[in-house]
Amino acid sequence: MTTFLGVDFGLKHIGLAISYEGQLAEPLETFSYQDQAEAFRKLTLIIDQHGIESVVFGLPEGKMGQKVHLFVDKLGYFFNGPVSFQDETLSTKEAKRKLIESQRKQQQRKKMIHQFAASLILQEFLDSRKDSLIK
Repeated sequence: MTTFLGVDFGLKHIGLAISYEGQLAEPLETFSYQDQAEAFRKLTLIIDQHGIESVVFGLPEGKMGQKVHLFVDKLGYFFNGPVSFQDETLSTKEAKRKLIESQRKQQQRKKMIHQFAASLILQEFLDSRKDSLIK
């Protein structure tokens, strides 16, 4: 089975999620995005550590979507596996809602929001693949 990395890309934080068997997405980590070179270094380190074979980026609309595409284009210099996009409309709002429902403290929620959004993005991608295989 393929190991997937889900990415919730933001201008301040990058949230990551992982799926080892292409079934269930799990939050992995969040790191600050301050420098593009440092972000690529961290991503390639995580890709190597976890044996990532495919990456799924959440794709927002508008100018932020263009920034995601530019980032992914440059990621191609460091990762030669397949990269997919998944609509991320409302993923952060949904992640916030679910984290509030989990009754986690606000400080915990703030740290986890981006990786939780990445797991929702990745899970939606994985579910859509299953749906297309069933039809």
